[in-house]
Parts: sequence; C-alpha cells; structure tokens
Amino acid sequence: LLTSWDIDNYHRQQALQSVDNITSSEEIEELIRELEQKRKLIE
Repeated sequence: LLTSWDIDNYHRQQALQSVDNITSSEEIEELIRELEQKRKLIE
C-alpha cells in the first residue's frame, strides 16, 4: 500500500527527471501546479 508520502515522493522524482527536458520556467510552474492538485486529491 502506498502512503501519500510515497506517492508524493514518486511524483517529485518524476518531476525532477522530466526537468531535464524542460527549458521553460512556465512549464515547470505548470508541472508544480499539477503535482499540488494531485496531492490535494490524495489527501
């Protein structure tokens, strides 16, 4: 069973890996907003 911390940590790792492919700060901000929305759904 995944805890919300495990899921949050997983998303953070995915975000860090995908940052290599992102050049725009706007895209990074959008990614952060998506992660925050997922976290709210989990909680």
